[in-house]
Amino acid sequence: MIYREYQPQNPILKKYIEYYNTITGNGQTPHTFTSIPEGKCGLVFMLRGSASYIQSSCIEKFNQSVFWGLLDAPVLVQMSPNIQTFSVVFRPGMAGCFVPRSMEDKTGRPIPLNFIYNKNTNFITEQLAEEKNSYKKIQLLESFLLNQLNINNNRILKSLELISGSLQFQSLTNISEQLNISSRRFRMEFRAHCGISPKRLMRILRFRKALYSVPNFRQNLTAFALNLGYYDQAHFCREFKILSGCSPKEYFYNEKKNEEFVKYKRFWEEGSA
Repeated sequence: MIYREYQPQNPILKKYIEYYNTITGNGQTPHTFTSIPEGKCGLVFMLRGSASYIQSSCIEKFNQSVFWGLLDAPVLVQMSPNIQTFSVVFRPGMAGCFVPRSMEDKTGRPIPLNFIYNKNTNFITEQLAEEKNSYKKIQLLESFLLNQLNINNNRILKSLELISGSLQFQSLTNISEQLNISSRRFRMEFRAHCGISPKRLMRILRFRKALYSVPNFRQNLTAFALNLGYYDQAHFCREFKILSGCSPKEYFYNEKKNEEFVKYKRFWEEGSA
């Protein structure tokens, strides 16, 4: 399996897109991994092969390009040996600027792009599959994305800046006052744009910070948890287990596991990476 990441080239899109990635199978064995919540979602262009995802005993197979909604629990994914994908990974909360309808019913699962945009989008998948140069693929993709970009709620974009800039849970009342809207209105608009509640996203972003804080973990687990904004060690361990499927010790003391995640943004099954 070959995994590569690329940075956005268009300066307008850098605010919304964290990175692009490609996955190419070895043609011999399936590639299985666990994808965990990070506050991000994206577009997965299936250039070749197929994939299945398993969550809560539900198995769904797809071989067409999809929008993959924001995760709030671990998901097991298996890709065919001949898989080839080109994906867009949006920054937390930013996918709503590229999806024409409410995000509220689009969390945690793949949805065909033709359904998301209510039109045939096979042309962009075909163009990406035909183009062999990765940077020319990015140019094609960014042209498509710029055509979809619709900044329709600056209030929510401002709230995302406030939330992302702090580890501590922000008061919804305080955020609403800064946005000059009611707390109820803020929660409704936030769910429509991001797919989940503000508090749920705060919880996922705090967990994401923990995933990338490996060097500080071995100092003192309680201090580590408090510095990340958790109430105590037990609270941190419970949240980590729910969102990752493993305990903090299983993750942080397994060098292969945490190095693999930092590199690939997922947990690969043995022999899949």
